[in-house]
Amino acid sequence: MKGKQSSQNHGASSGNPLVQSLTRLGQATRAVALDEARMLGLTPIQVQSLLFVQETKPFATMVGNLARLLGATHASVVGTVDGLVARGYLVRTVAEDDRRVTLLRLTDDGIRACVRIREQSKTLDQAVSAMTAEERAGLDRGVGALMEQLGEGGYAWLAHSCHGCMHFQRNKNPASETPHRCALLQVALAEDQLDLECPEFISGTRTPR
Repeated sequence: MKGKQSSQNHGASSGNPLVQSLTRLGQATRAVALDEARMLGLTPIQVQSLLFVQETKPFATMVGNLARLLGATHASVVGTVDGLVARGYLVRTVAEDDRRVTLLRLTDDGIRACVRIREQSKTLDQAVSAMTAEERAGLDRGVGALMEQLGEGGYAWLAHSCHGCMHFQRNKNPASETPHRCALLQVALAEDQLDLECPEFISGTRTPR
């Protein structure tokens, strides 16, 4: 098995040692994801789909955004969603402000599945925890920069929380249950939604395109 993997790595490598390492890392993380998903009776794509719905702003959980995250076609993602709906993990709802938009929501069983996913997903957490604080900080910076580059080319899903976004307006309506606001989307936000991801994030240090 190791020899076969090594052969595949060299065949696909660019000659850049860092790129080779990233290729091997991608293979390792896929293997971990497959093992952990199997233990839950799911596929890695199903796991990613459930976590996407849990971690994304409620107004952004469209199938199109999920397809961008997975790097898959819309049709194939619809099939994945159909399977999760059939198992009782997801439901489709119509957006309140635009009935043409369909959003994905977790059911109670879907929420429980996400809890099991996080309980099971320990391998990468343990590997990262074994690194020094300096190594983790360097990895965070490096991965972040790489994701930005790949995102610019359309190869990676770039989504972040509200913190640091130039569109975020804190305490716009302090007396409301949804005191914060997104100036771009004109959406009111509750405190517990701020850490959820949004694909419209633009750093406050950058100029919108």
